[in-house]
Amino acid sequence: MKRAVLLLGLNATLFSLLSAQPIYIQFDPSCMNQLEYRYVYTGALANAYLVQPSANEQIQLQAGNQGITSPTLPPNLVSCKTFKFDDQFFNDVNNLSRQVYMVHTQAKGYLLIPIISAAQILRSGQYYLVRTRVYSFAVDTTNLVYENNIATGSSDWYIYFNGLKFRGCFFEYSFKREPTRANQERSEFDFIPGIGLTYERTGMTAAEAENNHYRLVKVNNLPLEDYINQRCGGRTAPTPPPVSQYTPQVEYGTLREGDKETYSLPGQPPAASGTADTALPPLADCPEYPGEGYHIVQPGETLNAISR
Repeated sequence: MKRAVLLLGLNATLFSLLSAQPIYIQFDPSCMNQLEYRYVYTGALANAYLVQPSANEQIQLQAGNQGITSPTLPPNLVSCKTFKFDDQFFNDVNNLSRQVYMVHTQAKGYLLIPIISAAQILRSGQYYLVRTRVYSFAVDTTNLVYENNIATGSSDWYIYFNGLKFRGCFFEYSFKREPTRANQERSEFDFIPGIGLTYERTGMTAAEAENNHYRLVKVNNLPLEDYINQRCGGRTAPTPPPVSQYTPQVEYGTLREGDKETYSLPGQPPAASGTADTALPPLADCPEYPGEGYHIVQPGETLNAISR
């Protein structure tokens, strides 16, 4: 009986060790894109990979700066065509509980690039759900409103829609990440569904954010605009839905109050202490300066338009 228990214990330990073995993913341009970013201030380069496990899911894998050269092919190499990029993989990468490498074939040997974080973009009809290691949010692409905090309950930051641009036949969505408590950085970031993160600027101060400001410059070694033109083939994006006219400003070093309608609901991030000055439309004899969650009626607006 003791021997059986000992064997079971050894098997459990062995299983635990095997499950913690590194994951080696073969770089394959037929099922993933390689993204190249350039820091605006320093000119330094960074890389990421975009994998699309299904028509409605994309996984962006952020790579580390230093790779490892190996003379032999790593064992248990997996393909992005068959590997399951599931929640366990997502959590293992972001919790740093398992090493993950992207394997590139070189003229001599192999280059193993560490993966340091993962982001997931899920689509369900008109909605996108974006999950990263530290924040998550859901956006309704038919109801793009600047004032609303769209972060989900697991997010440590408030997330606000910040704009929409045409990029060929794609829409590029812009967002702001704002702190829920002191000593958190804030950021602005853009992403194009099907291409990935295209811009990010992050920091505690404006100067720090400028130093951490990078843009997507190449996809599969093609300049971004050339890649977009190749994908679109002359097509343009359809007419987008109307968006709110109110554009909140990024105030580095300050805290922002959450949306009045949603920030106190169950599952929302905790309310922040302090307020931030935001650029609102000019007021006419208003007895009280409006805060988050209020709409400033503009000349010519109707009740029907406001209700949308």
